[in-house]
Amino acid sequence: RSMSNQYGSEVEIDLRAVFGAIFRRLPFLILFAVLVGAGVFYLLSKADPSYRAETTLLIETGEPDPTRQETAAATATLLDQQGISSQVQLIRSRDIALAVIRQLDLVQNPEFDPALQEPSIVDRALGLVGLGGDDGTAPPAEEVVLTDFLSRLTVNEIAQTRVISISFV
Repeated sequence: RSMSNQYGSEVEIDLRAVFGAIFRRLPFLILFAVLVGAGVFYLLSKADPSYRAETTLLIETGEPDPTRQETAAATATLLDQQGISSQVQLIRSRDIALAVIRQLDLVQNPEFDPALQEPSIVDRALGLVGLGGDDGTAPPAEEVVLTDFLSRLTVNEIAQTRVISISFV
């Protein structure tokens, strides 16, 4: 006998039995769906939204007189690749970042300084048994904010152009 004849080519499905089994388990399926939905809702409500701001800068000579003719060599000298790289490093600099942090008062923002955030349930429980809390060796708040700020900042030069791309998350 061949294999196809042994098992038969037709398969019969009793739809009444399938729907009956689903109907009998319906309360468990609904409970499972509600629990999964509630869990997803809880996790998403605790997640911080993330926004990204992007801009591009065109680095030019800043010549105020558009009628003045410049040679291509002079323009290339002013806007060479090292000049663009220098501008990128300037934008990434610690001094610029600190000026922004001070102007926007980010040291008082819990998003940038975890010490200002409300402790989680786990942190509170650990604190009750003496395993959590501050040991006094934390860096100054401005340094914590600066590290977090610089980790969110991306500054890139676009190859073969005089354009710098800046993004912050």
